[in-house]
Amino acid sequence: MAYSIYLWLRVMLALGLLVYACSIITRFASLTATTKKPGHIVEIIFWTLGPSLWFFLEYFAFDKEWITMAEGMAKKEFLEYAKTYGDYASKIWAAVLAVATFLYTKK
Repeated sequence: MAYSIYLWLRVMLALGLLVYACSIITRFASLTATTKKPGHIVEIIFWTLGPSLWFFLEYFAFDKEWITMAEGMAKKEFLEYAKTYGDYASKIWAAVLAVATFLYTKK
């Protein structure tokens, strides 16, 4: 896959997940003991495992060159870029997970 196509897909996925994260936080903020559902646990599990798996698979795909490198970048430089991106994105993921878990477990 060409990097330009992958970048476009990653941006669309990130925007979609950002909207989904806002939706979860909004819904969880209004939860009460009677409105909690088993599906909410599935959403917390998704936010726990999903991003970690994504970052692992993304780095693996770059390393195996399933996704071609950006024009003019060496493989090592490109992998470092992917790692840096993952580090920044993981902070947002961790914040969403922490807020969602806090809001779900509040009494």
